[in-house]
Amino acid sequence: GKEKTFKTKNSAKGIGENQLNELYNCMDVYCHPFTSGGQELPIQEAKAAGLITLVTEYSCGTDSCYEHQGGIPLSWNEYREPQTQFVKASTCPYDIASKLQKVYHMDETDKYILINNGINHVKKNFSVDSIVRKLKKILFSLKKPKPKEEEKKEGGPVDFEDILDKNPEDRILIVMPESAGDVFMTTSLLPSIKKNYPDKDLYFATKKEYLPILEGNKYIHKALE
Repeated sequence: GKEKTFKTKNSAKGIGENQLNELYNCMDVYCHPFTSGGQELPIQEAKAAGLITLVTEYSCGTDSCYEHQGGIPLSWNEYREPQTQFVKASTCPYDIASKLQKVYHMDETDKYILINNGINHVKKNFSVDSIVRKLKKILFSLKKPKPKEEEKKEGGPVDFEDILDKNPEDRILIVMPESAGDVFMTTSLLPSIKKNYPDKDLYFATKKEYLPILEGNKYIHKALE
């Protein structure tokens, strides 16, 4: 029955740091293949516990997979997420086996150097002080600047048509005012839109603070505020 079910995970109460350290101490090497995503905490925990880390050389993995970071990169093949077409990584199993063998046959001196590189990398980039500094920098950069007096505009209001190129039948306007995540997600649709309407110029309208997300996008003819 349900009362006899074994719970394999619990988001409310996990293992303590001592137990976690014992878990990492059972390992000879830490291997972390992944498809995509943000920074993975276990990679840094494994480095701090003195483990050489094998990490996929993609996305957040490039912050942890190189020798000066105490890691060894794993090769991967690209595939696309359905609909969004986001690039995903499929880590090569043969390379995982090859890198495990590399660590197995590695000289103890080389292991020692890699392990210390990893520990120093975590201390420098993921310590409490380091993270607090990064968060403060981000938060202070988000502070709303003091309002400035708008410069007096000469003449009448700007006609929207004036900021567009001619031939209105050759335009497609995409409007996404909010938010940074939505703007970024919407850009994944641009390749298919351009493929279906190759003769159309794509205009993308959003708020001023999100315009940097669109910089350098080859599918956008012009970004509008």
